Amino acid sequence: DGLKIDSMLLDADGKALEVCAGGKTNPEVYQTSIPTSAIRAGKTDCVHIMNIYDWGAPHGRWLTNFSSVYTSNDDGRTWERREEVTFSPDSHFSQVAYAKRDGWIYMLGTQAGRGDAAYLARFLEKDLLDMKAYEYWNGESKEWIRGNEAAATPVLRGPVGEASLIWHKKFERWILTYNYDPNHDETPLTKRHAILYCTSKDLVQWSEPKVLAEADRYPALYCAYIHPLKDNDDQLWFIMSMWGPYNAFLMCADMKLE
Repeated sequence: DGLKIDSMLLDADGKALEVCAGGKTNPEVYQTSIPTSAIRAGKTDCVHIMNIYDWGAPHGRWLTNFSSVYTSNDDGRTWERREEVTFSPDSHFSQVAYAKRDGWIYMLGTQAGRGDAAYLARFLEKDLLDMKAYEYWNGESKEWIRGNEAAATPVLRGPVGEASLIWHKKFERWILTYNYDPNHDETPLTKRHAILYCTSKDLVQWSEPKVLAEADRYPALYCAYIHPLKDNDDQLWFIMSMWGPYNAFLMCADMKLE
């Protein structure tokens, strides 16, 4: 029956309320603000956003003024930018995929765009707004480095775009989906755009990526985000966008993981 949305955040005119400051707020500097992931930490809802000023950079990059988070403590009725969590324009956490397990929030990130490798960070739920407590995975020393984003090393080779992450209870492993553009890969995995997925037990060692959806069947596909509450059956539920109809579709794929 699809995905039913019971309510939306509206302004006084009954239109969708602008939550994150974008082009309407500062049109000379901000082109738009795009949410990249969301998570609930304790009683706080959090949305990670990238603030775009130019879509046209080379090598699959988009140029940002910054990335940051907005939080709400009243179940999404009001939102506030939290400047204490701000990532620079070149940060490998300009776009992220959040997921929770055992009190930790894991953050798999890339630079803005669809051409970067994937990097990994984590923090306790209580430390959501304390970047000094963020820990970054360093594959050379094989340890978490606290408070030093520059210590992060790739955990998955690029190009990775618009990643989405979940700990799947049925399969007892992490599942990652992402937008794959072969034009930004020196050794392409596919000939055309695709949504790929891979799995991991530790977020560091990942399986070989496999195709979840291809552009041959779904032209101009992008932005496949996993349904966070569908984590305990043999299917992977996700919402995927297509540029042609300029709409998002609820998708379901049967999964058989080795």
